[in-house]
Amino acid sequence: MKEKGISTVLLAVIPVIIVVAVVVPVVVIVAVGGGGAGGIPVYSGASELTSQTQGNTTSTMYDLGTANLADVYNWYKTEMPKQGWAVTDASTSYAYVLNCTKGNDSATITIVAGTLQGYSANRLLEISYTAGTPSETPGGGQPC
Repeated sequence: MKEKGISTVLLAVIPVIIVVAVVVPVVVIVAVGGGGAGGIPVYSGASELTSQTQGNTTSTMYDLGTANLADVYNWYKTEMPKQGWAVTDASTSYAYVLNCTKGNDSATITIVAGTLQGYSANRLLEISYTAGTPSETPGGGQPC
């Protein structure tokens, strides 16, 4: 029986380690979808336009491309509760709006066609996340 040297074993093991260390995390990220501020999921296919943080609030604007606005709205209305968020519909005649709370954190998800906050695109998504909403917020940290 012929013995294998340490270099032969290392050559066999190193590629496996590389695959596990690099490929597995990438697959998990792709399968779960990108996460925005506060771990809020980002709709598949959305392209980030800009992100700003002021104090404990981060607002990120996305171009939704050709996504159907009602589909995006329904996805968030279903997905956010799965991640532990309480969701209140605050939609208007010109935009889908969801106010969400989770503990002391809050988020507003706005889905609109046209122009929003000075950004113009066919379909826009804005996620505004605030960490640790103070209890003196109207409704005790709940959406208005």
